[in-house]
Amino acid sequence: VDFGRNKLDWPESLMTRTECVSGVMEPPAFQAFLATADVVLVPYYPQEYTYRTSHIFAESMGLGLPVVTTAGSWMDREMAKFDAAPDLAPGLTMDAFAADSLAVTMIELASRLPDYKAAAARCAPVWRDRHNFERFADVLLGLET
Repeated sequence: VDFGRNKLDWPESLMTRTECVSGVMEPPAFQAFLATADVVLVPYYPQEYTYRTSHIFAESMGLGLPVVTTAGSWMDREMAKFDAAPDLAPGLTMDAFAADSLAVTMIELASRLPDYKAAAARCAPVWRDRHNFERFADVLLGLET
């Protein structure tokens, strides 16, 4: 599925603020780019990401940026851990791995962007506590489950 700008049926107000990146960015450029984001899109093919993660997703969650990802992916399951109430979700999950589903999800997120930005910021410390080197080592060594 091509998620390029010309394939999305989004309002012009969203398109003027949308930048699609399909290549690899070196860490300094990636960090600088991510710092300018309002929302991060990680629409991965769910069958390939059932048990795989995304560096972009993890960085975005840790920085407190709202994320849009695909239903059925590992990222979807991680975001669902924050769904105690709709206002606590750090982003949205698109129903299908398709451009029209991404468009619907982005329009929904844009309509409540301040709420999602606040929720993502509230969820960031919890994410960082769950996903860090010390916790990884503890789980790997069997000290924590």
